[in-house]
This record gives sequence, C-alpha cells and structure tokens, in this order.
Amino acid sequence: MQLKERKYIESFIWAVALCCVYIMPIHSGPSLCFFKWIGFSSCPGCGIGHAIHHALHFEFDLSWQEHVLGIPATVILLMQIAKPFFKYKIQMYGSANAHDVERTAGR
Repeated sequence: MQLKERKYIESFIWAVALCCVYIMPIHSGPSLCFFKWIGFSSCPGCGIGHAIHHALHFEFDLSWQEHVLGIPATVILLMQIAKPFFKYKIQMYGSANAHDVERTAGR
C-alpha cells in the first residue's frame, strides 16, 4: 500500500464508525456497553454515543439532552473524515505557491 492511500484509512474507519452509530438502534436490543453488562444503568460513553446518533439524525435537542459534547464530537469526527481530502488539495496547490513565493523572494 502506498503512502498516498494510507492517509485515507483513518477517514474510512471514522466514516464506517459513524455509519454504524447512525444505523444502530439506541434504545432497543442488546447493548455493547461493558458497564451496562456489569450492572450500571448508564455511563458517559453511552451518552455520547446516543448524542452522536441524534446529531447525525439532526435531532439536536435530543443530542444535547443525552450529552453536551455530542454535537461538537460529531462535527470534529466529520472534520476528521474530510481533512485528508482537503489537505491533499492544499499540499498539491499550496506548496507550489509557497515554492513560487520563496523563489521570487530570493531574486
């Protein structure tokens, strides 16, 4: 695998994770939470997972009720998914411009 392809792996993993959170039922079925398995009624991890689920469904009031950091976490994860695509364009076009600036400044 080339280096160029490796930088998209993180974005792919986050995209798959967000798709799973989007489609998972949050109030029915078995829980994947270790703390619920051992008897706790809730945990901060479940709250943020539910909040991200609601934010992805544009239910921002429910997201805020589940966890106050759910909406910011969703935005950050979406930015992490998009970052390599924009970073490549900036490097591809931006480095040429920076090189031209250095070259003309040296004259």
